[in-house]
Amino acid sequence: MYIEDLAKTVMLIDTDYLNDRIAFSYKVYEEAYPDRELGNINLANLLYRFARNSRIYSPGEAVDILFAYKIGNSILLNCEPSNVFNFMDVHNVRMESDIGDFRIISFFAEEGESTGEYFVKMLKQVYASREVSKIVVVADNELLNPPLREFARHNRKEILMLRGYRNTRIDDDIPFNFVNINNIIPLDMGIKEGEL
Repeated sequence: MYIEDLAKTVMLIDTDYLNDRIAFSYKVYEEAYPDRELGNINLANLLYRFARNSRIYSPGEAVDILFAYKIGNSILLNCEPSNVFNFMDVHNVRMESDIGDFRIISFFAEEGESTGEYFVKMLKQVYASREVSKIVVVADNELLNPPLREFARHNRKEILMLRGYRNTRIDDDIPFNFVNINNIIPLDMGIKEGEL
């Protein structure tokens, strides 16, 4: 894997983690509102919400959104579109918005490698890139603790995490700010802010 020509702002998404949070949100809100039919998630809207909640504001500038996934697990639950395999670089998927021009690319893990392990490799490579100044991490696993602790020591890039508030696997001494992903996903399922 070699990631090149990165934008100043990069959002890295662990597909397994995103699926876990989507499944969690549907379970919570199906139980809370059993008579309501929850809609599918428009992936473009969700990525836009992630970017806004991450304080990404780069009008007219490129913003890279990179998905890490395992080759046998490229489907995002209840999302349209759902197959991140379709975001391979050859497809050159782009989305223009008022906060940035998003380039969406997916990368898959090697055989025998977990998505979490692969995600950490991607994160290290993105962090090492001279072009990148801001990284948004959409993930939560214990494998992230050593590199995040190292990044905090160097403090060369702005890092923000989108993860859950409770039951996190990120150690308490990791100093990076985070936004609660569990308050973002339901909005694209048809849940209103006052119902969160």
